[in-house]
Amino acid sequence: MTRINKWGIFFCLCCNCFFLGTKLVGKTEASFSSQVFLGKISMTSALVFPATIIDLKERAFTIANSIDQYFKTMKQPSNKLGFSEVEDRLDRAIRIKQYINSFFVINNELAGYYQRVHNDSDLKYVVDGYRNVNDLINEKRITERSQQIDEMIEFYIEKLKLLDQEEKNKNSQEKVRAEHDEKYEKDISNLR
Repeated sequence: MTRINKWGIFFCLCCNCFFLGTKLVGKTEASFSSQVFLGKISMTSALVFPATIIDLKERAFTIANSIDQYFKTMKQPSNKLGFSEVEDRLDRAIRIKQYINSFFVINNELAGYYQRVHNDSDLKYVVDGYRNVNDLINEKRITERSQQIDEMIEFYIEKLKLLDQEEKNKNSQEKVRAEHDEKYEKDISNLR
């Protein structure tokens, strides 16, 4: 019995809410006093907004400056480096390679916009943005530095493999020496 009463009360509350809602809103009949028929409407939309081009250009300049700073402070690869130094330099070189890749992604995005609008005088900001970023490639020698980074990464990977192999050889020699020393100690103790 109480279950029926609860549902009945809930139903009544819902009905009251709907009734009060219709009283608050009232009737909404709309009528148009006049109608105007327009002819053909042409709309244009921006392929890309200036803020997007500015953002891409600023990111490209920031990345190019980071690449430039790295190459100014970069140390030449050396065969005298230890394992941790090689790992550290490899990590830095990989990070710079990622920066270079990010730079080229931005450049390619701008090139796509440029290809679509390079004859449109209204979208001169796209052309200017693309040319500014494209000029950075020559100014900061990004392509040349990309090749240098690839060579450095390859050198450091090979150096790590060589150092790892040397460590394994050293460990196996120490193990053989330890086994030999242990055997020698047993032989001497058996002679006594």
